[in-house]
Amino acid sequence: MTRSTNDLPTRPRTTRARRGSPRRGAALLLVLIALAVGLLLVATWLDGRRESMPVAQRVAAGAVARQAAASGADLAIATIDAEDDWRSAHQAGRFDAAFGLASATCTLRVTDASTGDDPTAETVALRVVCTADVDGVQASVERTTDVETANPAIDLAFGETAILVEDGLRIRDQAALLPWTARPGVATGPLVVGSLDGRSEAVSVEGAAVTLGTEVLLVDDRAAPGSDGGWRRLPDRLPGIVAPDVPSPDLDTALVTRVRMDLAVMPGMDVVANGLRFPARAKLTFENDRVIRSLTDMELVDGARLAVTGGTLVLDAAEDLVIRGATISVAEGANLILRAGRELRLDGATIVPAGVSAADAASESVAPTSPRDAVIATLDGGNGAIRVEGRSAVVMSIIAPDGDIEVRDDAVLHGRILGGDVELSGRALVYARPDDGQVIGLTTPAGPHREDDGTLVTELTGDDRGTAASLSAAADRIGMPVVLLNDTIEPDPEVATSRGLNIRERIRRALEERRRRRGGPRWAWANGAFDE
Repeated sequence: MTRSTNDLPTRPRTTRARRGSPRRGAALLLVLIALAVGLLLVATWLDGRRESMPVAQRVAAGAVARQAAASGADLAIATIDAEDDWRSAHQAGRFDAAFGLASATCTLRVTDASTGDDPTAETVALRVVCTADVDGVQASVERTTDVETANPAIDLAFGETAILVEDGLRIRDQAALLPWTARPGVATGPLVVGSLDGRSEAVSVEGAAVTLGTEVLLVDDRAAPGSDGGWRRLPDRLPGIVAPDVPSPDLDTALVTRVRMDLAVMPGMDVVANGLRFPARAKLTFENDRVIRSLTDMELVDGARLAVTGGTLVLDAAEDLVIRGATISVAEGANLILRAGRELRLDGATIVPAGVSAADAASESVAPTSPRDAVIATLDGGNGAIRVEGRSAVVMSIIAPDGDIEVRDDAVLHGRILGGDVELSGRALVYARPDDGQVIGLTTPAGPHREDDGTLVTELTGDDRGTAASLSAAADRIGMPVVLLNDTIEPDPEVATSRGLNIRERIRRALEERRRRRGGPRWAWANGAFDE
C-alpha cells in the first residue's frame, strides 16, 4: 500500500523569538567594568599626586628639624663650655627662649643628668635636649656633657673609682658590677676599677659575672697618661688608701660600763660597754652626734630599727660588729660610720637613705642622701674582713685599706669599695657610683692635681695626706679646695686667686679627657676580655 507524502510524520516547526545576543550583552558589561576600574585608578593616581607634595615637604621638614636639633644641642654645649657663668646665664633664661636656626625654631631644655632637675652648684653632668620645629614638624636630640661644679675640688679619696684594691679584685659566679644611676637609664660615669700598683692581672672577671662600661687602671711609666681600649693609663703609682677618721667617745660625759648591755632606749650620751646588743624591740632615733662603742662585740638583731636624722652616729666594735636583719635609715645631711676591729658582717641588713624601702634599695636606682659619703663601713686596721651577705640591701661606701671585703649571695650594694682584697660572688649586685660629686679625682689622668708630665703633685702622694696639715698644704699647692671623705679644706684665698686661670685650664683639660673616654666605645668586660 502506497502512502502519500502527506501521510508521512513531520517535525514540528518552532518559531524562535527574535531577541538580542547574550554575548553582545556580556561584552558591554565588561567594558563598563573596565571603564570604572580605569576611572578609579586615574582618580587614585591624581589623589596620590595631589598628596605627594605635602608628604615630601613633611619628610624634608623632618630631616631639617633633626639636623637643626642636633646643631642646637651642640651649640648649647659649646656655649656652656665657653662661659664660666653658664649657670647664671641659664637661670637668666639664656636657654629658655626659642631661637632660629636655618629654617627651624629651636628650644632648649638643660637639666642635671643625674637628677633630672635644674642644674645646681653640685651638678657634674648635664642633659641637653634641643627640640626643633619646622612648619609644625618637630624633632628632638639629646646630648650629655660633663661640667665642673660651681666650686670644684680635688677628691683625695679616690671618689671617681668604683672599686680600688691594694691587692686583688675578683668578680665571679653571677655577680655583676653595674653603673649607679640617680634615675633609670642615666649613668653617672664610667666604672673605674683597679689595683693601686697597677697590675692588670690583679683584676679578674670569671664565670658568668658581668661588668658594664668598665675601665681598668694601669700604671705604665712608658706611656703618656690617657685611656684606650678599656685601660686608664697613669704614669705613676697612686698613693695608698687613707682610712676614715672615726670619732671617739667623749669619756668625760659618756656612759661607761664594764658589763654587757642591751641598748633598747635612747642614750642621752655616748656609750662605752663591754659588749653591746640592740634587741629586736629597739626603735631608736639619733638626732645628734653619738658614739656607741663596744670593747668586745656588737650586734643588731632582726627587728631592731635605728634612724639617724641628724649628726653622725658611730657604731664601733673592738672585735666583731654584726647587723643581722636590722634596719638603719639615714636622713639627708646625717652620717653613719660602722667600724669593727676584726669582722664587720651585714647579713640581711637594710641600710638606706630615709624614705627608701628595702625593695627600693634592691632596685637599680637609689638616690644618695648627699654627694658625700653618708654611710661608711670600715675596719680598724689589721687583716679584718667585711662581709655583705644574705639579702642585704645597703647604700654605703666600704673603705678598709687592709681589709678583705666580700659582697656575696643576693646582697645589693649601692656605693663604692676601697680595700685590700675584694671579691664579688654569688648573685651579688654592686651599683657603683662616685661618692663625692666633685669633678676631679686622683685617678683622673688630667687635672690640677698633676704636673705637666702627668705625675701627681708631691703634696698628694704621701701616706699622711689625711692629716689636716697635709690637706692644707695640698690645697695651697694646687690653689683650690681638697676633699677627703667628709672633710673639705679650702686654700689660702690669695693663692687660689693667683692660680685661678691655670686651674680653669687644667680643669678644662680634665673634662676633655673625660669626654674623650665617654665618646669612645662602651666596653663590656666579661670572662677576662674586653668586647666592644
